[in-house]
Amino acid sequence: RDGRPTGRVRRREFVGCSPERLFRIGSPGDGDGRTVTSEALAGTRIRGLTPEADAELLRELLSSEKDMLENRITGDFIRSAFVELEDNGWLEGRGGKEGDGKGDGGGGSLEPRYFVRRLRHLQHICQTFEGTLSESANVIDVSRSLLRGLHPTPAVCGDPPDESLDFIRRHETVEFDRGYFAGPFGYIGADSADVVVAIRSALLTNYGPPSSAGAGVGHQ
Repeated sequence: RDGRPTGRVRRREFVGCSPERLFRIGSPGDGDGRTVTSEALAGTRIRGLTPEADAELLRELLSSEKDMLENRITGDFIRSAFVELEDNGWLEGRGGKEGDGKGDGGGGSLEPRYFVRRLRHLQHICQTFEGTLSESANVIDVSRSLLRGLHPTPAVCGDPPDESLDFIRRHETVEFDRGYFAGPFGYIGADSADVVVAIRSALLTNYGPPSSAGAGVGHQ
């Protein structure tokens, strides 16, 4: 409740349209609900006003060493979290030789699979990672492992993560509270989970939505 004597209940609603999925376990069309996926979304350009301008912006994005490096770093970070699942015996074996793309149809792919996520106003470089949970795995344990391993991603915190977080804590003003921003947001159930990175979002209260914006600064 609001501490003021009016007795009003302070309502809080968190809304957003994040394009970045942290992880999902069980997906539409996943018959047995044993598929686990994650995405590396890093590298952004606006959409063009014409098809020609749109194509040029996409070409510029895909030829940018800085943007591709940022995406690869984030992808390597996600791959490490999936390797930990394998080490725990929670992912089925992928089969095939590493990097040959010829697996035996087993546990999915930890090799880069790039695509471009094209939204109304923005387009992003994206990698997707996919695996199949083993019989010994359960959604709760796998979700806990992925939350520890994937949050925060280098795309929102920096790399290496520990040094980056220490830098943020030492230099970010104490008057500014990030709140839910860039945190994991979603649900985890007994049979499925879906968690996104809370970007492009707002916390609504009786007193209106607070507004803030930020950007990452990197050495190229």
